[in-house]
Parts: sequence; structure tokens; C-alpha cells
Amino acid sequence: MLDIKLVRDNPDLVDKACESRQNAHWDRARFFELDEERRSAIAEVESLQADRNTASKAIGQLMREGKTAEAEAAKAQVAANKSRIAELDEKRGTVEQELFDLVAAIPNIPDETVPFGKDDSNNPEVRRWGVPREFDFAPLAHWDLGPSTGMIDFDRGVKLAGARFYLLGGMGARMERALINFMIDTHTSAGFKEWWPPVITNHDSLFGTGQLPKFDEDLYHVNPDMYLIPHGRGHAHEHPPRRGA
Repeated sequence: MLDIKLVRDNPDLVDKACESRQNAHWDRARFFELDEERRSAIAEVESLQADRNTASKAIGQLMREGKTAEAEAAKAQVAANKSRIAELDEKRGTVEQELFDLVAAIPNIPDETVPFGKDDSNNPEVRRWGVPREFDFAPLAHWDLGPSTGMIDFDRGVKLAGARFYLLGGMGARMERALINFMIDTHTSAGFKEWWPPVITNHDSLFGTGQLPKFDEDLYHVNPDMYLIPHGRGHAHEHPPRRGA
């Protein structure tokens, strides 16, 4: 998520970033409306708090001097300030939430070295390694090859869990398990610690990993604030401690 100050100080940069991503956009006018409302509310609260503190100190002195009427007027002012501060705090909370949601939806700003292109035909080739393998036959797509070898079963996956699910069978299941073990062994041999997290996580965790808010409609909700993690199996790896740490 971009820093609000960065967005405030560099709106043209955000415009350019959204333009370069083509499908991205942000409500620039609404951002500045909300930002001004938030800052205005903060300024008014600080001013009211200062007035309240001053009046509170004066009340005791007025009472000691026997100026009861003036003391009561000061008390009334303190009460009015307290009510207004509560009102402004509630308004600020609503504004900050909308502002947070707006900024959270703004994509990251691409590095200056990232080239601009309308589609993948504009992608520059940075380097090449090896030679693509040539076949003496027409290779099949995985959705044809998988079912024909018994490694993938799309129909049963849909029957069990609905659209976008599939089953891996036989060598397909063994290959999946082998790849998982290979990945885990590679990382643990480098000093990482293996964890097996729950398959369900909350909104804040998915926001922190960048899945939300962008992919909210693509995730599977368990209840309003819980989701299935993006992949059915989840391993986490804790980075090894630094040398000398």
C-alpha cells in the first residue's frame, strides 16, 4: 500500500503509474476531498482540545475566586467541546476508512526502468538461456495431455468442488507431492524453518500479503472476515537468523 503522504505529494506520479498499467485507475479528486476532510477534522479536534484544557484549568481558579456563574459557563463550554470532539472523531474514523480503502486499491508504482507496452508483444527480451526444445510431433496442451494420461481429472474436480477445481491422479499426484517436497527441502537446507499454517486466514493477513483488496472477488469466503488461503496447501518459511544476530 502506498503512503498517503507520497500520494498527496505526487499525484501526477500516481496518474502515470495507473496509466502505464492500463486497467488501473484511482479517484484523484475524491482522494484530495477525503484527505482535506481528515486534516480539517484533526486540526479542529486539536484546537478544541487546547480550548478544553485551557477552560478546565480556568474552572478551578474561577471557583476559588467565587465566580460561580463564570465557572459554570466554562463547564458548559468544556462539555460542548467534548461533544464536538466525539462527533469529529467519529467523522474522522469514517473518512479515514474510505481514504484507506481508496489508497489500498492504488497499484504499486512501477520502477523507472520498467518499459511501457500495450500488450506482451511490446515486452523486450532481456536475455536468453538455452535453446527451446523442438519436437518431431505436435505437442498437446496440458488440458488434453493430463486427462489422456490419467494425471488430471477435470470432471471429478468440478463434481466434488465446483468450477475451477480438478483432481490430480497417479503420476500427477506424485509429481505434485515431489515438487512440494523439493521446494521445502531446498528452503530448509538453506536454513529456513518449515511451518504448516491453517488453510483458513483472516482479512488482515491477506491484505498484508497483497491478496486484498484486489482479489477479493476471486477468493473463497468462509465467513465475512475469513477466507481459504489462495492455494489449498500452505507452507510458510521463516528466514534464518542473520549472522551475528
